[in-house]
Order: sequence, then structure tokens, then C-alpha cells
Amino acid sequence: MLIARAPFRISFAGGGTDLPAYFSDYGGMVVSSTISKYFYVMLKPTMDDALEITSADFGMSERKKSGEPFNIQGDLGYLKLILQEFGLKQGISVFTASEVLPGTGLGSSSTVAVALIKALSTLCERKVTKSHTADMASGIEIGKLKRPIGLQDQYASSYGGLNVMRFSDEGVEVNPVGLPLELQEKFERSVMLFFTGESRDAATILKEQSQSSAEKKPVVIDSLHGIKQSSEDLLEAFRLGDIRAVGEIIHNSWEMKKRLAEGVSSPAIDEAYDLALKMGADGGKIAGAGGGGYLLLICDPSHQDKVTESLSALNFKRMTFHFDHGGAQVLVNSMPPISWGFIMTVRRKSQLVVAAGDMLAIVLASAIASQIRLGAWYGPNMENYQLMTIVFCAVTFISAWGHGIYRETSWISGKILLAGSYGMFLTIVLSYLLGGSPIVSRLWLLTTWLVGCLFLITFRFFSKKTLQLIRIYRNRVFRVLIVGANPGGISLAKDLEHGDKGSTVIGFLDDYLRPGSEMLSGIRVLGH
Repeated sequence: MLIARAPFRISFAGGGTDLPAYFSDYGGMVVSSTISKYFYVMLKPTMDDALEITSADFGMSERKKSGEPFNIQGDLGYLKLILQEFGLKQGISVFTASEVLPGTGLGSSSTVAVALIKALSTLCERKVTKSHTADMASGIEIGKLKRPIGLQDQYASSYGGLNVMRFSDEGVEVNPVGLPLELQEKFERSVMLFFTGESRDAATILKEQSQSSAEKKPVVIDSLHGIKQSSEDLLEAFRLGDIRAVGEIIHNSWEMKKRLAEGVSSPAIDEAYDLALKMGADGGKIAGAGGGGYLLLICDPSHQDKVTESLSALNFKRMTFHFDHGGAQVLVNSMPPISWGFIMTVRRKSQLVVAAGDMLAIVLASAIASQIRLGAWYGPNMENYQLMTIVFCAVTFISAWGHGIYRETSWISGKILLAGSYGMFLTIVLSYLLGGSPIVSRLWLLTTWLVGCLFLITFRFFSKKTLQLIRIYRNRVFRVLIVGANPGGISLAKDLEHGDKGSTVIGFLDDYLRPGSEMLSGIRVLGH
């Protein structure tokens, strides 16, 4: 199993200037941070050659058998397109889940891509940098799916942390803002997020904004110039350590953002925002393109209780979080690496074991027949017997495959005798064709066939039993990652560690405890 995650982001200033329609002419700049809310991807091999994709957020699951058309349409098409980029069309199960709803302004679609690319690049042992991961994600979303979005989401999620990003035709430059720890913690405590209760597709708003930028509409271009300047102003406020000024800068940027396209705000959002300002917030904006999702506020902690109470009355629910500094990362990886898009599934491994057993059975039968007929296993002047053994192996394998007896449900089947008989029959025919008469002993042929069929059945029986025992052993849980370092999670960890289940707890995930906190002897919090 392989588990990877990528963080969602909140942007404070510069949103909209990361669209190619703007930064190609003027350059773009965004200040953003990733937060401790994540999109998770879990990979594991399938029992057969099928491709399975399950999305917990959409409540959808799709299974494609080997050989079926690879359809990249629909809600799961985005995931399948990324799998296709890595050459993976079968033999893998992909499960995805998010801590936040899609379409809420936190860069969800891009975070999906970053998390899956991180997981697949690890699985395929590709050396992919943070920049390359973001490039791949944006190339798929913008280049192949033609989504009218910007570039900030992919880079924010891939890199992680509080960063300033600059966009131009030459590429994307990402640098940490570099706040002193005390100031960064103060700023983090001042940031609030409230879910408006509405989700939306940012594509409509961003498409209108892109068209307006391309057409050089003065109101849009002037607003974007002002929004980009707000990023510079924000960095200066950070340099001075003035968090209240940060709120005011974000407020001014929000007023300019509402002029970019229809639907950026709504009466309900405006009402909640005005109320938050009255209750003590310094400023804020809607996260992402607008139209719904999360309302971001900058507010001194002394006023946050009043703001929370007031917005809760409007059904705006607060979401707590920390800043994330890790970016996209792999949490657990117990899967063997793959290459060239080929996954050695349990089914393939089992088929190889059974096929190898078949070949070994025939070779041993041939050797026994040679000992009975010729008094030697193999030796000089026995090239014809060796050739016939190879033919017997090849024809038996092809015949067995054609009869479908490498399927697990047909391992112990009378058809293996039929396949062995076909193999011997064609071996005899070939021996006549090569020499005009059998070039090997008839007794050798008969003995090889009888012993070979006996060994084929015997080897398959023991192979099946052995593989069943291995599967039972492998299905045991040996490494456990517990979500939640609460009393229940700690109690579970104790049971697993001290029981006879053979399990090892590798750590906890907890939103409210800092990574590295030791909960039990040698067991720590690994992340949020």
C-alpha cells in the first residue's frame, strides 16, 4: 500500500494574476500558504488486472477490466488521465479522499493532481522535483483538460509553506516569505476560515476573467494591476511585522477582485463579511476565484470569539487549521516499485508461479523418462530429447493458456491433462517431421507424458495451497498509522503494540498536536 497527501492552500494576495492571459503580458505575483487540510491518495495492487478508481468525495467507484477502452470522460476522468500519463491502465486500485469539499476555493482540483502525481512518481521510482510535479499537474489541467485556471494552486500544494510566487512566460519562481518564527505564528493565529455553505466551479468565473484580460478591458487590467501590487504591499507589511496592515491590504485587494467578473461575491457573503468587520476583523476575502467556498478573515485573536459567534448565526461554520510546511509527501509506502507502467499484481504473480510449476513438472518428467529409457538424466547425444522437452513445455503452456487454466478458479482442472496431451501429441508430430520416424524413443515419449501429467496436477495442487497460505499471511496488518491521537487512538495503539497480532504502530496523524510529539514510547505524531 502507498499513501500520499497534498495540502490545500489559501491565497492572501495576487489571486488572478497567475492566469496566463495576464502574466504573459504583465507578470504575476501571489502570496499564499498551504494549510493542514489534505487530499489523500491510496494506491494498492488489484487482485487481477483491473483498474479500480474510487472517490470518497464524489461517492463514485469505477472498475475497468483489462482490455476495456480507457475512457477519460466523467468526474473520474481527471484521475484516469493522470494514470495514463504514467502508463498505468490496469492492475492498480486508486482510492481518493479529501478533508474539504471540492469547489470551495482552496485549490482542490489542482491538489488532487499533485497528490496523485506524488504517489505515482514514488511508485514508479521517477525522480520528480516539486517544480516538476507542479508542472505536470498544470500541464494536465490547463494543457489537456483546457481548464481556464491559474498556476498558483499546483505550485502551492507541491511546495508547501508560506510562499511568494512570481509568474512569467519564462516559468514560475517560488520562494519562502521567510517570516521569523514568532511573527509567523502570530500571523497564523490571526487567520480565520469560515465555510459559506456554498461550493462552486471556479471555471466559469476564471473563464470570464481570462477573456476580459485577453481583451485588455481597462477595469479588469487595472484591478489586476492593483491586486498584484497588493502582494508587494503584503510583503512590506510582513517585513514591518504589522499584521493589522496585512488585513487592510487583503481588504483592499478583495474590493478590487470583485470587479474582475460577475459572481465573485454574493449578498450573503457581503453581509457576513461586513458583520465580521464590525465585530473586529481587520480584513478578508473569499478564498479562490470567488462565488462561494471559504471566507478568509484576518482578525486579532482577542476579537475572534465575537466574529465566530456572529458568523455562526448566519450558518457560516469556522474551520480550524495550522499552516502546512511539508507540501506533497508520501506517508506510507510498502509497495514494490514498478517500471514502464507494469504492475506485478497478485494475479500475475500467482500465474507466474503456476506456469513455472508447469514447466518444472515437464522438465522433471522428461528427466525421469530419460533415466528410465537411457540410463542417464541428460548427456551427450541427447540433443533430440532436449529439443522435444522444450517443445512439450511450449505447447503445453500455450494450450493451458488457451483453455483458461491459469485463472485461479481453474488451477485444479482436468483441462491440464488435455493441455499436456496436446503438448505430447504435437511433440510426437514434430519428431516425425524432423526425422521421418520418431527421433526419440516411444517409451520416452509415453513416460514423459504420463509422469508429466501426474506432476502437473501435483505441482498445481501444492502451488494453490502455498499461494493461499501466503495470501493469508500477507493480508495481516503489520504496520498501522492511527488517525487521531486521542484516548481511543492511544488505547488502540497499546492493544496493537502489546498484543499477539504482529502489528507495529508507526505513528499518529492529529490536527491539534505538533509533529514529533511523543504519545507512547517510541510512537510519535507524524503529521496533521
